[in-house]
Amino acid sequence: MLDENIQKRILQFLYDKWVENFVQYTDIEDTTFEGVSKESIVANAEYLASKRLIEEARTVRFTTRITAYGVDHVENVRISPDVKKRIRILQILKGHFEKEPYGFVSREELVKQSGFSQEDIMRNIWYLGEEGLARVEWALGGYFSARITDIGIDLLRRPSLLENEQRVMSYAYSIFFLLENQLRIFIERKLAEAYPDQTWEKTIPQEILAKAQDRKSKESDSGLSPFFYMDFRHLRIIITKNWNIFEHVFRNPIGIVSRLDELEPIRRKIAHCRLLSMDELKKLELFLNEISKMLIEESGA
Repeated sequence: MLDENIQKRILQFLYDKWVENFVQYTDIEDTTFEGVSKESIVANAEYLASKRLIEEARTVRFTTRITAYGVDHVENVRISPDVKKRIRILQILKGHFEKEPYGFVSREELVKQSGFSQEDIMRNIWYLGEEGLARVEWALGGYFSARITDIGIDLLRRPSLLENEQRVMSYAYSIFFLLENQLRIFIERKLAEAYPDQTWEKTIPQEILAKAQDRKSKESDSGLSPFFYMDFRHLRIIITKNWNIFEHVFRNPIGIVSRLDELEPIRRKIAHCRLLSMDELKKLELFLNEISKMLIEESGA
């Protein structure tokens, strides 16, 4: 019943709830995911609670919210705008500490100096307090006063946020590597099945094939097929020109073409080491799952 994919969905769901309202608890027994039983949701939530990724405040029912450790777990593979907000908050607290070592900064002052919303400040100051990076004293109505700790000061001495962003981009690259090469292998196989006498080469625009063969010729020890030397956008062209072969797999030419078109700029950003947004990363994960499912279903047919 324990399933890593269900656990990821629960964590992301509770992370999104945390972004909306960090103090809110969720009744996990009333939470629904398409295709997942309530028993599986509760069992996987209990597992996450045992790993301290979420809280378990059980009275009669299982109510929970994500922990700071759980937030770290989600953000380890995603670029969160909160990371830079936390650094900015710590910088403000450090600046105040240098003027008044024992003084505290109010919620209103942090909002004024940072330009962030009250909700952003409250959510991230809670995180900083949970992680020991700030000392936070809460009052009724969400009011608080805070000051930086020695751990927070040490964190600001680190060179940059690039370590976290490097992990995110490595993850994004691994997804695209899998997706693109799955498509290359699949397209080559289907064309070889349809044209066992090697005449499949005639179904590919000659400029695409010539360019791929030229690239391959420059790697004398390469055992890869020409498909691995084609641009990503060429795969879309080959699919559409041979739609009679791929129709039963992708079903809708507009659907698969639009997905591959949306992935092209994401691929360029990964190739040129530009950071992806959270929306782009989610889209990449979604399209990998969708396209992989189509290919798996076709293989099992």
